Amino acid sequence: MFKRHSALKSLGTSQNFLITLASLKSPARMVPPADKYRPDIDGLRAFAVLSVVLYHAFPEAVRGGYIGVDIFFVISGFLITSIVFAKIAEGRFSFIGFYGRRVRRIFPALALCLTAVLAYGFLVLMPFELAQLGKHVFFGASFLSNIALWSESGYFDSFEVDPIQWTGNGVS
Repeated sequence: MFKRHSALKSLGTSQNFLITLASLKSPARMVPPADKYRPDIDGLRAFAVLSVVLYHAFPEAVRGGYIGVDIFFVISGFLITSIVFAKIAEGRFSFIGFYGRRVRRIFPALALCLTAVLAYGFLVLMPFELAQLGKHVFFGASFLSNIALWSESGYFDSFEVDPIQWTGNGVS
């Protein structure tokens, strides 16, 4: 598949790795351009959303609906990898630009959701619960939710209603 497979032996540093990826250029040809509309991906997204919504609406009848979250992880990985490989092949990839685009895309919706949850919590929660919620909002806004969730208990230990837990599922 890769014509210059001997270049893989030079993987010593991350800079060498990026240079090697850029010189291979094959990964960018293996995936379609990032700006091309993909109806098949939209179909997978629809299936993922439907499976999660039905699972939450009818938990007894629809088993395994959480697979939709896994489908989203695969779609995200595919699309992000496509973009990264295309940028590397063009010689225009940077970590700062990559994360900057992600923050500009995700943060407005995240900020709106976190603000709404915090405002609702201010109205209905006791002070100690509001403090806990504030902690989770802080970690969610800083894209560190998994650290907060990990520090409190095991990921699957017990289920408690936590309106911010979704930020630890890779969404952020």
